[in-house]
Amino acid sequence: EAYNNRGSVYFQLANYDSAIYDYSKAIELNSTYSETYGNRANAYSILKKFDLAVRDYNVFISYFPEHAMAYHWRGIAKSNLGDFDGALYDFNRSLQLNKDIAAAYLERSKVWLAKNQKAEAYKDAVTARSMGLPVDSLYLMSLR
Repeated sequence: EAYNNRGSVYFQLANYDSAIYDYSKAIELNSTYSETYGNRANAYSILKKFDLAVRDYNVFISYFPEHAMAYHWRGIAKSNLGDFDGALYDFNRSLQLNKDIAAAYLERSKVWLAKNQKAEAYKDAVTARSMGLPVDSLYLMSLR
């Protein structure tokens, strides 16, 4: 637990490499310390190591299958890897678990656009905006 806690301090200080090192040590000492996988996945995502992030989100979700934000975060990582079908699944699952995640609508909108589904992209972008998320008007106009 000490390594996970120190990793979280490093994360808060934006020292992501050190955070990943400590999270990895925590997992090495106790591979069932489930929260550490989510923490390390978030650090990997910030460093744009999306393949490693997805791997850790998979483990985290296996421990917490009802964690809506974990699906959201994994969806972003998958989207960045070009796995739009996988990302779409994750954003859909995230919103099934918690329909109030405005960012999931916006991220799903981007996936719909990547899949050339402008009507769906527009609908999700409008939903995100109606929930208070700032959505650029030019983005919305590009979807019409």
